Amino acid sequence: MSEGGKGGNMLKNEDSIRRFKEGSKKGTDKVVEFRKGKTYEEIYGKEKASKEKEKRKIAGLGKKYSEERVKKVSEALEGKVPWNKGLKINDPRVLKYSNVYILITPDNLELKFIGKLDFRNYLNDINDKKNCKQKERVSLNNLIKLKEDKGYKLK
Repeated sequence: MSEGGKGGNMLKNEDSIRRFKEGSKKGTDKVVEFRKGKTYEEIYGKEKASKEKEKRKIAGLGKKYSEERVKKVSEALEGKVPWNKGLKINDPRVLKYSNVYILITPDNLELKFIGKLDFRNYLNDINDKKNCKQKERVSLNNLIKLKEDKGYKLK
């Protein structure tokens, strides 16, 4: 029996250390193969996947990249055409990433806006036409949060 507090290396000789390292590498390779080409949902399940994504997002926030890395990435992307170049706003591939807002006016008209910018511009036009004071203005934030403001409703 060993004396308390005097831990030791269980692996006594170089051969057992080498075999231990090889074994752990094989295990890592199996994990990599299992995960390869799969989404987080497929690996962890829906609930844990969202937690894992959030953890990794937080870990990468504020990370600074070296000038060398930025330059390499820039050179690699040079000359490549972005996937969305030339697509119109109503293209299904673009709509997939856009918010669609449906506004019901006090007159029960349904207006559809693709993206927040069009929606905001419309509300600004309404408020400008009515010469509204700040408290009387239809608020974009209230519509989004509360789904209704000054007779206007958001679907």
